[in-house]
Amino acid sequence: MQFFHIWDLTDYSKKLTVTIKAESLKKLKNRSHEKYGSSMATSRAFNFNKWSTIDWLKGRRAFNLIALIKLLEELDIKYDWIEKNTVDIGLNRYRIVKPKFPIKPDPIFSSLFVNLMCDGCTIGNDTGFFHYNDEESHKIIAEKILHIIGSTTNKTNGIYVPSLLVHLIKKYFKITFPYKQLPIKIKRGDKWTKLACITAFTNDEGSVTPNFLQLCSKDKPLLTDMIDISKSLDYKVSNLYMNEKGISIFRINSPKKFYLDYKRLVEKYYEARLISRKENILKLVDHNYLKGCEFSKKEIEEKVLSVISDEPKDIYEIVKNSKIRISTTRSHLRRLMNKNYVFREKIGHNYFYRLNRIRS
Repeated sequence: MQFFHIWDLTDYSKKLTVTIKAESLKKLKNRSHEKYGSSMATSRAFNFNKWSTIDWLKGRRAFNLIALIKLLEELDIKYDWIEKNTVDIGLNRYRIVKPKFPIKPDPIFSSLFVNLMCDGCTIGNDTGFFHYNDEESHKIIAEKILHIIGSTTNKTNGIYVPSLLVHLIKKYFKITFPYKQLPIKIKRGDKWTKLACITAFTNDEGSVTPNFLQLCSKDKPLLTDMIDISKSLDYKVSNLYMNEKGISIFRINSPKKFYLDYKRLVEKYYEARLISRKENILKLVDHNYLKGCEFSKKEIEEKVLSVISDEPKDIYEIVKNSKIRISTTRSHLRRLMNKNYVFREKIGHNYFYRLNRIRS
């Protein structure tokens, strides 16, 4: 397994700096003075700017990473000293606090890459950017960033991905953005890496029903790769087809197996979860449903009305409580709305069904 250490970032930016713990910096300053005599003498030995060197060793400004590595080499101090004593790392005022080095490219790392390929993009100096229509999607992106690299001084709220992290993603997968295929490291990845990538793709470009997951994209090579990793996890998948708008589509027709795997994935990597709206639908595959054919239309409608009699509920809560399949429930809710027994109202991103007490 490849790991990224702080000292692997010398190819990112010559201006990358690290803030070192005060006590450790004091010891480093003493070591350099023992060898070179003073901070100014240290600057001359390395051809550093003298005022920058004085400020670095006094802790008045963050230490330039490349300069710090050179100094450690000459003082015969191991590189891991940096990771043990780093408070934050970054460019100018944009800092990553308590960075989680060494960084392990785990399933969350790969899933964030898939998010960047789908609904994300890179802007400016390779900063990642997302523009979702719901806060929950941004929240999951923010949690992924925190899991991988640490918290940031500039609150990104899941809208921005630090360019330092995007740099590591590009370096690990050996790609440049825009990129619209799965890299070989994902195709040959373990089960959790592949599943986290399918889940990330489903959040951005898919839809969920209790009977199947439908994934779609304008980028056929990317969707073909998603089919391949789905098959490698023993999911039944449909053939790839293209709709009239030129969008490629396929379905995962193993919702129960997918859900069993998904529950284990979220236990291991909570940040890889689906947004709640899609997760709630997926959970419906776990229910033991009543057979609609054993009940009359009137009996089914009475069950639905009973469920929403106390308070408004969305369709997932109605299905869960009535144990009537979602397709049947939808059909009868439409009938009840047409008869003016039920109202539908939008709250947030979901629709809720309310009993019309005047009519009932």
